[in-house]
Amino acid sequence: MTKILVTGGTGFIGSHIADKYLELGHEVIIMDNLSSGLNYANPKIKFYNIDIKDLNALEEIFKQERPEIVNHHAAMNAWDFYEAEKDKILFQSDIAGTFNLVFLSIKYRIKKFIFASSAAIYGDHPSEKLPLEEDVHKNPISLYGLSKLTSEQIIVFYGKNRNLNYVIFRYANIYGPRQEGGVISSFIKNMLSNRVTKIYGNGSKTRDYVYIKDVIEANVLVLTKDSKDIFNVSTGKETSDLEIYNMIHRILDDPHKPVHVEDRFADIKRSSLHPSKIKKILNWNSSYSLDSGLKETIEWFKQKINP
Repeated sequence: MTKILVTGGTGFIGSHIADKYLELGHEVIIMDNLSSGLNYANPKIKFYNIDIKDLNALEEIFKQERPEIVNHHAAMNAWDFYEAEKDKILFQSDIAGTFNLVFLSIKYRIKKFIFASSAAIYGDHPSEKLPLEEDVHKNPISLYGLSKLTSEQIIVFYGKNRNLNYVIFRYANIYGPRQEGGVISSFIKNMLSNRVTKIYGNGSKTRDYVYIKDVIEANVLVLTKDSKDIFNVSTGKETSDLEIYNMIHRILDDPHKPVHVEDRFADIKRSSLHPSKIKKILNWNSSYSLDSGLKETIEWFKQKINP
């Protein structure tokens, strides 16, 4: 049994990971500042309502709990923040907060630091380079992507200079039960609520969609990996917004037609990540097809909207 601290442990991804670690018999602690509005905290898991920007409060938890592994999923995903005050909040949360956790992980001799990074660090690349491998040039076009890349650099720096044992996951677009933001959850909620669905631009924007249960499996497999490494967690397949819309529309037999609205600034146009490295080293595979993952997700939202 290992003692694991999961940050962002009440949110979409972190809560699923914490639940799985507990199911496997590990001792789990979660922390979250609840700023996302999500609270899927497992009542069987000790929960600390704190902000990772607060170094003193964080250190009290490290002193008291002495976790062996830190799984860092807390982040502010603020795609639309382009105001100085809001930008500062994002950088303080995602960069300073990560630094605080890295600093304490070294001080308290954490055995492994797992970090949730993002496909957003890559930015836009020519279609002939897709799917992208881990060593491709990084050119984030959003503050969120820049904050994730900077956090990665902090972790790798301390891995080299202070022997921090880390694993970084660069997630493609994750979807599934408990998600609130994102194309898939928005489309599902609109159709189940009999609302017209908006599609940004002409619907040609693509993403690489990976189901939450496959992401959980990656976070389990990595617990026994010792060397420092960075992995894409992805399928290597592109799916456009319009294709996603049509798949959900077909499953739910929605009567409405979508409305196309102005495209968003700083949105990557095409994205997919190559999963060959994680397949080879961790023996991980995305076992859920998009169709099967969508059906499970839709069933969860049905129960939530009409319990």
